[in-house]
Amino acid sequence: MVGLLVNLIIWAVVMGLIYWLLTMLPIPDPFKRFVMVLFILICILILLGAVGFLGPAWPHYSYH
Repeated sequence: MVGLLVNLIIWAVVMGLIYWLLTMLPIPDPFKRFVMVLFILICILILLGAVGFLGPAWPHYSYH
């Protein structure tokens, strides 16, 4: 359980840094909005896959 929490914290920090870098890119507003929404959806999928909510179709790592 502790390994899963550490993994999620590391993912949150990495995704936060990527999100910050995306906000700094000089791209037009409509494209930036699309990239941000896509990024947030990918983050949600990663989180749901990490906790095993998406079922066996998504990679699920077990920490025993």
